[in-house]
Amino acid sequence: MQCSNCGSHYRMRDLSCPYCGTENALGRLWQKQRTDAELSYEKARVAAGKKWSPYIYDRVVSRVMVVEFLLILFTIFVLIVFFSVRSIRGRFSRDLERRLPAAIYEMDEMLDAGEYGRFEAYYEQFEDILDDTEEYREYYQMEYLAHYYNQFEMCKFDWLSMDDQHRRDDEYILSALLRYPWLMCSYKDWQHDLQERPRRFIEESRKQFTDFLKAYLNLTEAEVNELFSLEYYYSFDDEWEMEVRERNGW
Repeated sequence: MQCSNCGSHYRMRDLSCPYCGTENALGRLWQKQRTDAELSYEKARVAAGKKWSPYIYDRVVSRVMVVEFLLILFTIFVLIVFFSVRSIRGRFSRDLERRLPAAIYEMDEMLDAGEYGRFEAYYEQFEDILDDTEEYREYYQMEYLAHYYNQFEMCKFDWLSMDDQHRRDDEYILSALLRYPWLMCSYKDWQHDLQERPRRFIEESRKQFTDFLKAYLNLTEAEVNELFSLEYYYSFDDEWEMEVRERNGW
């Protein structure tokens, strides 16, 4: 624009003529309008910050939708896995049921041969359809007894291979040699429903346990009978072990 005083040309936004200093009314008006616009913008920005802006709202909604979508995918995956496993287990169970007659025959042979370790491992394949069923209760009971019998036999082997120093340092095996015979011969929960073969197995094993406890731990016949007659063994665990150790110098 042209200065009304000196005729020089300058920008309309200047507040005054840069050559003669004459005030520019249009520049003052422009500055005021700009200041008002900036104040209005700042107020609007502050007010928007206190509310959900459409942009923030869209971001939150989109993230919630993504999470829901992922949850749906995860649920579908879990259902697929569940029904797949169920189908596989069903086919596996039907296969076991078809094999069961032959398996019963094989387990009978193992028990007749005294192969209790093989019997326990073999039984585990069929335990889902054999466990505590009326028809096969005998095998369920035999598996329980075979487990403790096998544990006792392993502990007995370890104990007999130890010298006196190792027996003094032992913190487990001696206790197990007392506990497993008691567990097998004094288990009360099923005594009223004990099948014939498990009953014979307990009687035969009790004689073996008695011979071992008398010969290698120096218990008397009366002490062995007392051990087998305990209703709860664990409360006497330390007492029995301490007595055996003192008696044998371990």
